[in-house]
Amino acid sequence: MNKLLTHLGLIIGIGILQVSLLPHWPLPVRWVHLVAALTIFVIVVVSFEYGLLWAFTGGIFLELYSGYPFGVTLLALLLTAISVNALFAHFFTNRSLYSLLLLSIIGTLLFNLFLLLSSGLLHALGLTAAFHPFIFSETLRYVSWQVGLNALVVAIIFLVLRNFTTRLHVEIHRLERL
Repeated sequence: MNKLLTHLGLIIGIGILQVSLLPHWPLPVRWVHLVAALTIFVIVVVSFEYGLLWAFTGGIFLELYSGYPFGVTLLALLLTAISVNALFAHFFTNRSLYSLLLLSIIGTLLFNLFLLLSSGLLHALGLTAAFHPFIFSETLRYVSWQVGLNALVVAIIFLVLRNFTTRLHVEIHRLERL
């Protein structure tokens, strides 16, 4: 129960940081999506269940401040969490920095794709009038910065936590010749 409350407190704190502090920073830094990046980190380092908790709680919190139709951010975070977990379980099975960076890059791209597709689908079905226009050059610049910055945030947290826990150390066994 303590661990659950700790995670909920961290999610709300990160969400507050995301909606109150980051939008006022200079342009590339404001494009960091901390909730998405840390959801991916929690899935890889802690567990899928806590990653879903981060995606769900962070999505609900961000929905209150999002310009997207209600539910789009939550849906994008949940689909990203499920996709990243599937990739982690089947392809990137160790908790190395390289696996985490690749999953962070893929997860951020998937998050933005799910966000754009679900928002566009709701608009095309006539269920919402709110739709962020798709300007390719601006979106490409935004997503490329977000991918790089999210990967940087995840790498920094990984390297800092690696000094305090043995869970993130990958053992490399050398095959000795017979």
